[in-house]
Amino acid sequence: MENQLDSLNRIQKVDAPTFLYTRILSRIQNKVKETVPVKWAVAAAACLTLLIIINLTVIQADKDNNKTDLTEVFSLKTNNSLYNE
Repeated sequence: MENQLDSLNRIQKVDAPTFLYTRILSRIQNKVKETVPVKWAVAAAACLTLLIIINLTVIQADKDNNKTDLTEVFSLKTNNSLYNE
């Protein structure tokens, strides 16, 4: 393990080109901010709100209409007879 760590001591420092820092800074400054238009954000919020309202309405309507017993739906027996005696 020490041999591997000693090999790191032999690494020579490399100097970056002089123009590299200025090139990076110019790219950062020239970067155009990508923003979503307000109209699109409002439209997305309205669609999500409408979708949630529709889902809640359907769930409430389904609770009122779902009065069937699961034993009838799946044809399950309500008695405990094992061998149909």
